[in-house]
Amino acid sequence: MTIRNYYCNIAGKLVCPVRLKIRPDPASMKVDIVISENEHEHPESKVGLSAPTKEIVRQIYFYEKITRPLCIQRRLYEKKIQALPKVTQIQTYLRVLKSEEIENITNLGELFNWCKANEHLPVDDNRMFCPVYQVDRHEAKVTALRIFLTTFNLISQVTEDVELLATDSTYKLVWNGYKVILVGSCDREKKFHPFGIALTMCEKNQDFEFLFKALKESAELLLNRDINPTALLADGAEAIHIGFSKRNIHTKYNRNKHYKQMKFDIDNLQLSMTETMFKNASKLFLEKWTKIDPEFAAYMDSAWISSSVNGWFDGRAQGHPVTNNALESNNNIIKDLLERKTLKLAEFLENLDKHVFSTWSFQRNDIRPDQKLFSKEPKVSIDYFKRTFAWELLGL
Repeated sequence: MTIRNYYCNIAGKLVCPVRLKIRPDPASMKVDIVISENEHEHPESKVGLSAPTKEIVRQIYFYEKITRPLCIQRRLYEKKIQALPKVTQIQTYLRVLKSEEIENITNLGELFNWCKANEHLPVDDNRMFCPVYQVDRHEAKVTALRIFLTTFNLISQVTEDVELLATDSTYKLVWNGYKVILVGSCDREKKFHPFGIALTMCEKNQDFEFLFKALKESAELLLNRDINPTALLADGAEAIHIGFSKRNIHTKYNRNKHYKQMKFDIDNLQLSMTETMFKNASKLFLEKWTKIDPEFAAYMDSAWISSSVNGWFDGRAQGHPVTNNALESNNNIIKDLLERKTLKLAEFLENLDKHVFSTWSFQRNDIRPDQKLFSKEPKVSIDYFKRTFAWELLGL
């Protein structure tokens, strides 16, 4: 697990000798904490609220039920606080107080209770729930933890004719080190629509297998729909494909003297419109590069042509996107909605429900005049028709 190092936030690690190390363990949700025996040998910071002021703000927030920073500042003025803090300082401290309101999840037992309490379909179609969760144990130790989260509005987009699933992982959202795996599909206009999110300890093939199985079971249980997608849009991680693209060769062969020709040939190989065309073109590709650079030819054959990750040519799933750009952009949306913070598990689940799922789900609510719909057919503009006519008949 990743060891987190913390230093004095007043004087910095170069001045203050105080150190703190934390090593989280996702399997047990426990941490090892090591604190140095040194003392803070520097003056206290004048930045932020003083301890007495913090206690008064806490009383105002929890007991007087005043929650707006400007109103709290005025209340402090009425209490004749001499060093009146800035509104921005109050805002910063309010974030700490708000996090205390969320019931914390400190062990696996509490997490299981949370999953059980949220496994049923809520009354509000925009609220998050947990229809499927799984725990693997080995010799009394938790080896895998998997939770599938969605809303009724999001899962309702999963129809029996869905052909493509798209999935990708994002990191540094949960303090405990859990991985967040997003799953959805792209419509005929190449727009991504999320179906749900899985929270897992790892990114092994079993985790992605759980994700796809949970999506299928949820659609069958809640909607009585049997889905059998035939295409997967993802990056080149082998675990994703075993559980159910072409990856740039820049990082591996950018210093090779034949790099430009390598990239040119791969770009042309990607343009194959049928599986037969891809196989024939791949055969010629390998024959050519075996003579020029045997190492490169062997790498391409084992990693991208003869392996399970060989569906990166354009004709693999005609009518669907050939890149996962729309999916990647949603990872940024998640981080933006969560203010790009690494949160404690309970806080993450709370914010995921209130900010991420509620936003996605309400955007697809049928009461909205601008409801986001899953397009079954691409919209062809008049301009495209004109250009097609000119190309077909006039050769322009």
